Amino acid sequence: MKNRVLLLSVLLLAAFPLTGAALGVAHESISVWLSKPDGIYEVGDSAKVFARCSKDLGPLRFTVMDGRTKIVDTLLVFGSDTTTRVIYSEYCDKAGGKMFILGPDGDEKHVTAAGYVVAPSTIYPGYTAPDDLYSWWEGQIAKMRKSRPKVKSREVPVPAKYKDDAIRCWHVTISMPEGNPVQAYVAMPQKAAKKSLPIVIRTHGATAITSKSTRSSLSQACEFASRGAIAADINAHGMPDDAPEEYYRELSKTLTGYNKRPLESREGFYFRLMFLRLERLADYLCSFREWDRTRFMVRGGSQGGAQSLFLAGVDPRVTHCLAMVPAMTDFGGPLQGRAAAWPEPYARPGVAESEAGMDILPYFDASLLVKRFKGRLFLEAGFIDTTCPATCIYATYNNASCAKERVIEPYVYRRHCCVDPPYSEHWSGTVVAHRNRFMDDFYNGR
Repeated sequence: MKNRVLLLSVLLLAAFPLTGAALGVAHESISVWLSKPDGIYEVGDSAKVFARCSKDLGPLRFTVMDGRTKIVDTLLVFGSDTTTRVIYSEYCDKAGGKMFILGPDGDEKHVTAAGYVVAPSTIYPGYTAPDDLYSWWEGQIAKMRKSRPKVKSREVPVPAKYKDDAIRCWHVTISMPEGNPVQAYVAMPQKAAKKSLPIVIRTHGATAITSKSTRSSLSQACEFASRGAIAADINAHGMPDDAPEEYYRELSKTLTGYNKRPLESREGFYFRLMFLRLERLADYLCSFREWDRTRFMVRGGSQGGAQSLFLAGVDPRVTHCLAMVPAMTDFGGPLQGRAAAWPEPYARPGVAESEAGMDILPYFDASLLVKRFKGRLFLEAGFIDTTCPATCIYATYNNASCAKERVIEPYVYRRHCCVDPPYSEHWSGTVVAHRNRFMDDFYNGR
C-alpha cells in the first residue's frame, strides 16, 4: 500500500490532537532505530522504524513529526516484553523528512528519537533567488564602507590556558554608520611574519541576551589563535562585551524577541545589521599585514551558521565556511510543503508566500546567499532538529556551487544543539572527527 501506515504491532490506546512536540534527552531504557542506519531513503523505498523497551515503563507516547507538523500522536504499550517492534512503516513517495519520538507518557524530558530524510539530493530552496540578491547586498556593503570605520582597541590579558602559546589578544570596537558597532575579541601569535597567517572568525548562535555565551568569547579567539591564526570572536548584536550584569538585564527588556519582530522592510530587518557587522570585521582583519591572502575561514552554528553562510556568499575573500546546523535557511520551504529553519515566526506557513515575506526573506536566506561561494564548505545537519530541519540544510548543500569542496555531515540522532549520551561516542568519531579534519586541513593549507 503506497501510503503512510502506523503498524499496530503494539497496542494502540488513544489518539490526541496534533499539537507541538517536546524533545528531551534520550531515555536509557528505550531504543529507536531505522531500517537504513544512515537515515537516508529514496523515493520508492520502504522505510521502517523499530523500537525496543528494556523494561516496563507503562504507556509510551509515540509522536511522528513531518517538519514541525505533528502527524501522529498516540499511546503504545510495550509492557515487559523486550521484543523489537516495528512501530512505523512508510512507502516513501516524495522528498522530505520525518522524525520519530518515543518516551513515557507525561515525561517530555526523557524521550528517544530518530529521524530520516527522503531523496535529499532533490531538495532545493523553496525561494528562487531574486535577480538583485547580490547587487542589493553589494549596495548595502558599499554604503557601509562610505563611513570610515573608527577603531578602538584595548589589550587584554592572555587567559592562563594560553599564556605559553606566545599570543596577544585585545578587544576591538569598530564603528558602524547606523550604530551598534562591531564588538569582538581578537587574538593572534606574537611576532608573526608578513603574509604568514590565516584568518578565522567565529560567530555566535542565538542565546538569551543575559547569557555570557551571547557575548564575544576571549577564550575562543585565543583557541584559534593558539593554532596559528588571526582569530576573532564576534557577538551578533553589537553590544558591549564587558558591561555590568545589570546592563544586560536591562538590554534584554528591549532585545529579547528580536527574532520575532514584524516583517516591515529589508532595511529594517534585524539581521541586516548583524550581517553587515560581520563584513565590517572582515574588512578590519583583512587589513592586517600578517594575513596570508589565501586562507580565510568563517565558522559558527545555528544563527552563527547563517552569518557564516552570508559572509561566504558575499565576500570572495572567504575560502572556508563551516556551518553547523545553520539557521535562516530555506525560508521558502513552506512553499513546497517543508518547514523552514529558525527564526520564528518567519518559518511558519503563510509567511513565506506573503507580500512582505516574498520581498524580504529571500535576501536573508542563507541557502540562496551561499550560491556564489567558491571555496570549501562544511555543513552539519540533525535529523531530529526541529529548529533548523535537515531538509533546510540539504537545500543549502544542493544549492551551493562551490568550486573546491562541499561536504554535508548528517546525523540521525542529532537534536539542534547536540547529541545524547548513547550516541556521543559515535558522534565524536564521525561528525566531530570530520569537522576537526576540515579545520586541520585549513590550518595546514590543504
